[in-house]
Amino acid sequence: MSRIVVLGLVTVVMFCVLGGITLLAHIYNLNNIKSKTVGDGQYGTARWATDQEIRKAYVTVPFDVASWRAGKKRPTVQGLVLGSVQRGKRLDALVDCDDVHCLMIGASGVGKTAFFLYPNIEFSCACGMSFLILDTKGDLARNCGRIAQKYYGYRVSVVDLRNPIRSDGNNLMTLVNRYMDVAREHPDNLAARANAEKYAKILAKTIVNPGGDEQDRFRRTLHPQARRRAERGAPLWAALAKWPRPCRALASARGRGFAVSRPGCPLSRVFRVVVG
Repeated sequence: MSRIVVLGLVTVVMFCVLGGITLLAHIYNLNNIKSKTVGDGQYGTARWATDQEIRKAYVTVPFDVASWRAGKKRPTVQGLVLGSVQRGKRLDALVDCDDVHCLMIGASGVGKTAFFLYPNIEFSCACGMSFLILDTKGDLARNCGRIAQKYYGYRVSVVDLRNPIRSDGNNLMTLVNRYMDVAREHPDNLAARANAEKYAKILAKTIVNPGGDEQDRFRRTLHPQARRRAERGAPLWAALAKWPRPCRALASARGRGFAVSRPGCPLSRVFRVVVG
């Protein structure tokens, strides 16, 4: 038998083997294996949701920003926008109306802010929700704050920890000042004095650690007159009642708030707390 005949037979056998393998792979593939949960779910039961399950779990809301800003067709449901469906020129948002939490994880530049946070802020404004945003860069306040004020009538408060002078704040001494003014106008009103002292003690214990060095730091930063009264155990309202009203604020607690100086104030520091 010549070498050419042997080579031809070997070639025919190889083609037959490859053809048989291809035929078997086409007949017996993974698509023919019955879908079932392996090990009764001990390796997980996660899967993609079906269209019916999506319609059952989420509320479909037309996402029409132009109409919302014009005061028309605003959504009546509140929730979290977790997806969208495009139907021609119409965009529908998939809103989860349950009381749930959502964690967004993604690399830098994938669109966490542009494609997830901005739509949720717009939807929250449209349906009238109150919300708190932690905006470390300030972009959200600049881009969404004016929109919320202009088109949706929101009152936006910005807490700026880098520039506290221009930040919105909260006067923690409001109740103390209120009852102290009543006590000064009506010296016989013991209830007002008691309330002023009560709220002053609550505030002092909140920002000052009574068992550590903060207490000594608080006494050192007080005006000498207030320090002497505090050392004698005089009530805090009695020490504060002698000072002008704009200066009635707690001093010290450095690192707990933002201190700004005021000319003519008997306190070495006037304490202005910016709520975070």
